[in-house]
Order: sequence, then structure tokens, then C-alpha cells
Amino acid sequence: MHIHIPPLRKRKEDIIPLAKHLFYSMKGTEISFTEDAKKSLLEYEWPGNVRELKSVMTQFAYSGKDIFDKDDFFI
Repeated sequence: MHIHIPPLRKRKEDIIPLAKHLFYSMKGTEISFTEDAKKSLLEYEWPGNVRELKSVMTQFAYSGKDIFDKDDFFI
């Protein structure tokens, strides 16, 4: 069986919910995003796909913050 899942850059509507899920799975708490951060995350092309988003959220989880700003986007 072959399941085709489009790359993250073609599923912009999944980026924020997936980022929230990844953060929650690591920290057990909710995350908030500034509007600038949401814009940056949605405009980025994500060449590393979900793995790259997971890396960004992991780095942020270790920062000790709970509000994600565009300056926290390490790409």
C-alpha cells in the first residue's frame, strides 16, 4: 500500500496545529504564537518538511519560553 502525503509546504493549514502538537508532546503545555511568528512559519517553504518543523519546535521547547515570536524561528 502506498500512501501519498503532500509536503508540508503544500499543507499550510497544518503548520500551526502541527507545531502546537509537537510542542505539547515535548512539554505537556500549550504554546502561543505571535501574529508575526505565524506569518513567518506559514511563509517558510519547509524544505526539511515535518522533521524541520519538529527541530524548530524542539529548540523552542528548550528555550523555556511559552510564547513563540518570529525571533524564535531559528531557520
